[in-house]
Amino acid sequence: MLVKTYGLIISIIDFTLSRINTGDDVHFLDLSSDPDLFKGPKGDKQSETYRKMKEVTEDWWEGSFPRTNVLWLIYLVDILLTKKSFERTSKNERDLRSLKKRLDKYNSAKEAMSDSFFDDLLVVDGT
Repeated sequence: MLVKTYGLIISIIDFTLSRINTGDDVHFLDLSSDPDLFKGPKGDKQSETYRKMKEVTEDWWEGSFPRTNVLWLIYLVDILLTKKSFERTSKNERDLRSLKKRLDKYNSAKEAMSDSFFDDLLVVDGT
């Protein structure tokens, strides 16, 4: 899948919650070893996301649960809508709110990329 970057260079800097299957082993962070992670304040977007992850994974962190990536997409949209200040139109605001509602139906970030919100970002046929 190719996406337009509009000149932005993105670096992933934190792999703490990632997991990798090398074929021989699965390397992961067992979040159940840090119960305080799930005790954040009610209503706090990040704390709520961790609790939802725990529900999805049933506290089995070794497994593959693509839905957790969707939870973080929802979190990012929430942060854009509530915490970040940037120039946006009322249409941008409506589009983000609408995306947030639709994201909940997706089971993976890959599936979420099929949402019409991302149409202008996807590179089709190398264009």
